[in-house]
Amino acid sequence: MFFTGVEKSSLFEAMRKVYNTGTPEKVEAEKYVYGDQEGWWTNYVNKLPSGEVVSLCYDLSESLRIQEFRKKTNDGLLALSKMAAGSGFSLDEFKKSAERIVGSCLCVHSVGIYMLKRIGEMDLIISSDLVGGEAREDKSRAMDHDLPSEYLQLIQAKRFFSISEVNEEEKSNFIASLQDVGEKAILDIPLRIRGVIVGPLFCDMKIARQWTSNEKNFAVSVGDVLTLALEEDELVNGEHRYKSFFKMNGATMLLIDSTTGSIVDSNEAACRFYQYDLDTLKGMSMKDLAANNESLIEIRKLAAGRSPSVVSRQKKSSGKIVDVEIFASPFSMEDMDLINLIVVDITEALAAKNKLSETLGRLHTALEGAVEFVSKVVKARDPCTAGHQKNVSRLATAIAERLGLDDNRSRTVRIAGLLHDVDKVSIPVEILSKPVRLTDLEWSLIKRHPIVGYEILYDVKLGGPIAEIVKNHHDRINGSGYPEGLTVSELSLESRIVAVADMVEAMVSHRP
Repeated sequence: MFFTGVEKSSLFEAMRKVYNTGTPEKVEAEKYVYGDQEGWWTNYVNKLPSGEVVSLCYDLSESLRIQEFRKKTNDGLLALSKMAAGSGFSLDEFKKSAERIVGSCLCVHSVGIYMLKRIGEMDLIISSDLVGGEAREDKSRAMDHDLPSEYLQLIQAKRFFSISEVNEEEKSNFIASLQDVGEKAILDIPLRIRGVIVGPLFCDMKIARQWTSNEKNFAVSVGDVLTLALEEDELVNGEHRYKSFFKMNGATMLLIDSTTGSIVDSNEAACRFYQYDLDTLKGMSMKDLAANNESLIEIRKLAAGRSPSVVSRQKKSSGKIVDVEIFASPFSMEDMDLINLIVVDITEALAAKNKLSETLGRLHTALEGAVEFVSKVVKARDPCTAGHQKNVSRLATAIAERLGLDDNRSRTVRIAGLLHDVDKVSIPVEILSKPVRLTDLEWSLIKRHPIVGYEILYDVKLGGPIAEIVKNHHDRINGSGYPEGLTVSELSLESRIVAVADMVEAMVSHRP
C-alpha cells in the first residue's frame, strides 16, 4: 500500500533503484500525507532473496516536533534575553513580547499576565488569543472579591500550576470561574518580586490538554525572565524615586560608602550647610568633616551599623565648628552598600538646653515664670501649634482635679502639660510644619522627641516626676506607643492624663 503521492516521493525512487541494483538504500526524513493523517518518516529499503522490495519505516514525527519546539522556544528565550539587556528597555513592551512568544510556542487559545493591583483585586494587564493575536487589556476579566486570595493560595509554593481538564477538578470558586468563561485547561506561572507573588503568566485552552514537561519548563523559563525584568524595573524606579527625593529634600543629606566613609553624593542642603560645592564634597570623606577624634569615632559607629544616630561636632569650610545629630539608614545602589545620613544642626538646641537648665536652676523659686518662658520658646519654635502646650496643661489639670488628685500631683500634671513638647526645639521646623506625610527618617526624628525632653528636664529640679511624664506622654496603655512601648501597668497615672490631654487637644486643633 502506498500513501497518496508516494509515486513522486524519494521513497518510490529508492525502491525502484533497489529493485534494479539490489543495493539497500536509506531515505532521509520525508513528509507523507494519507487522508487527514500526515507525518515524517525515515525509510530503509532492501531487496529480499525472493526478489521483493521492502521498506522499514520509522516514524520521526514526534521527535521532529520536539526538535522544532525546542528550537522555537530557544529562539524565543534568546529574543527575550536580548530585549531585557538592550538599551531603552520598556517593561510594557517586554510583557507584550513575552506573552506573544509563549502563545506562539505553546499554541494556546489565550495567554496573558495578571498583576495584583490592590487587596482583593487582580487586574488583567495584557492578553492575546489565536484569533486576533493582538495584545490588549481587558478589565472585564479582572479577578475581584474572594477569587484572588483563593488563587494565590493555589499558586503560592509552585513553580507552575497546571490543570489538564477543568471539569474533572474539585469544585471551587476558581474552578467555577474557569468554567464560566469556557476554559478547559490552564498552565499558570507565578511571577514574583523578591519572593512575593505579584501575579501570574497564564495560558488557557478551550479544550482539554495534557501539558508536556517541555511545555511546562519553557513557560517556567519565560516566567523566570519576566521575574528578573519585574525586579529590575522596580529597582530602577526605586532608585530614581530615591534620587529625586534625595536631591530635592530640604534636610541636609549625604550618601557615604559604608566601607571607606567616602562621600558618594550630597544634596543642595548639605552643600549649603557645609559651605562646599558638590564636586568638592564628593571628593571628601566624613573624616574630613569631623572636628575631632571623638566625633570621628562616633561617625565610624554609624558606618559600622552600631548606632542609628550619633551626636557629633562637625566643621564647615569656613572653619566654624557646629554640633550636629546624624541619623543613618543603609541604602544599596548600583552594587554599592551605602549609608544615607541626615544631618541636623543642634548647636542652637544644645545652647538652648544648657541655657534652659541654668535658667531653671536660678529661677527655681520663680518656677511658674520659668515654665511659662519655656512654653513660649516652644511656641516660637513651632507656631503652627501655638497655644497647644497651654491647652494641654489646662485640660490635664482639669482631668487631674476631676479624678481627685491632690494639689501636688495636680501641679505636677499642669507643669508637665506646659513642658511636654519642650524637646521640639531640637526638631527642624521644616519637619514640625510639614503639611504632608512624613518620611520614615523624619518620623524617626519625631519619635525620639520624648527622650530629648526627658534629657532636658532630668537634671532640672521642678518637683514631681515631670521628666518621666514628658518621656512617657506618647506611650499607650496597650504598648503601641513610643519611645519605650510601655503598657498600662508601667505608666504612671500622671503620664496617662497628659497623654489623653495631648491627644484630645491635637484632635480638636488645626495643625499640620
